[in-house]
Amino acid sequence: MNSDVVTAWWKEQPDNADALLMWARVQTQRALNARCGAVTARVVLRSIGDARRARWNAAQTLPNDPVQ
Repeated sequence: MNSDVVTAWWKEQPDNADALLMWARVQTQRALNARCGAVTARVVLRSIGDARRARWNAAQTLPNDPVQ
């Protein structure tokens, strides 16, 4: 599943736990890609912040998830 599809799914169903989890994974991958790429520290930090917020939102949607 590519990130554009996940982004569209998350925008259509922002309260769907599965969409939130996949969105968090996409944001995490984007942060890792930014870190490995030739971008400024500001871009990397923004990507990391986006990933952390996405993961937090996913975790709040699934409070009984044993992996947390």
